[in-house]
Amino acid sequence: MGNYIGREYGGSPTSDLFPLSAASASSPFVSITATTATGGGTVVHTGDPNALDILYVTVSNVSAATLVAFGQLGSLATTGTVQLSLAAGTSGVLFNGNAPISKSGVAGIWTTASTGLTAYGFIARTYTATS
Repeated sequence: MGNYIGREYGGSPTSDLFPLSAASASSPFVSITATTATGGGTVVHTGDPNALDILYVTVSNVSAATLVAFGQLGSLATTGTVQLSLAAGTSGVLFNGNAPISKSGVAGIWTTASTGLTAYGFIARTYTATS
């Protein structure tokens, strides 16, 4: 059979849900410790080389002070970030299906303090053509 997208010949594109690659089965939360964009911040997900990953990520501030979360996609530059301010004890959606990464792209988060911010979520992965 030739190249096709989906799971079966002639099938439509198919998406599956997966945890963030930095999470584990015993700990779905990722502690954000990076305070700069250097090195991609705290990397929460690295994309699959044969897919398009759409991010759904919530961040929670478990500290006693306001924090700012910065989400970035594949760029180490601070100008390529999404910013979200979180009061103490609150959560907010950083990426809600509005952030695709393709191939082996990277999604990272950094914050204004080295403790107190956690991220959790999942990705919707759409597979590319197979043969």
